[in-house]
Amino acid sequence: MPIQAAANAELSKYLPHPIWSAFVSLLCSASLLIPLILILKPELPNWSIFNQTPWWALIGGFIGAIYVSSAILVAPEIGFVAFMMLIIFGQLTGSALIDHYGLLNAVQKELTVTRVAGTCVVMIGVLICVFSNQINSALDRAN
Repeated sequence: MPIQAAANAELSKYLPHPIWSAFVSLLCSASLLIPLILILKPELPNWSIFNQTPWWALIGGFIGAIYVSSAILVAPEIGFVAFMMLIIFGQLTGSALIDHYGLLNAVQKELTVTRVAGTCVVMIGVLICVFSNQINSALDRAN
């Protein structure tokens, strides 16, 4: 994921707007999947199944587009380590909520103090990375 974010951020420098980089990235994804479908020849899906599919089962593509777009726009500004840590923090927080409430048909698992503490430790790491310049400046002034 960090390589994808860095590559897409670099690509955005050569295009008139960063959103084009996200589009090209996702187009590259499709250009890989189409030959794989042709080579592997999986059984065609029954498209009528989408009438029975819960709305949230189809949001993965939208979330992917949001990730790719935000990586292009945010990672170069705050740094790739801080961006990836924010992604991990978001994934941990989202996972904890899915587990705790049994969202999206997941098996419900209690949100324990240790899970919350672990997520908070990651967030502290995010804050340290995001504010590292200010922290280092303050430490230099203190010495």
